[in-house]
Amino acid sequence: MSTPAAGPVRQATGIDGTNIVYRVTGDPAARPLVLLHGWAQSSSCWGDGLLADLSSRYRVVAVDLRGHGYSDAPEAGYDDSKIWAGDVAAVLDAENITAGAVLLGWSYGGLVICD
Repeated sequence: MSTPAAGPVRQATGIDGTNIVYRVTGDPAARPLVLLHGWAQSSSCWGDGLLADLSSRYRVVAVDLRGHGYSDAPEAGYDDSKIWAGDVAAVLDAENITAGAVLLGWSYGGLVICD
């Protein structure tokens, strides 16, 4: 039986109050894989097929970065690496992920990982 690619939609609150929306799919006991998309994209850019494949091996957390997808788009905070890092930390905290997560990003998502 395959896991649905578009898992439940959840949200976390970033350090500046921004709501960060993300989807989770896969076995909750599996190693977490956090996907961070590129600029002007959203978590849907990964595609249902890839999410389904990854969720057969990982607990996949596909994040809509601030200002993208269904996450809030505040007027400020885009030039502050602490805020980007805080957004990712808020998602990890909301999912009770304390260790062992793999962060995977492309384009701007890779820069957010560096934050």
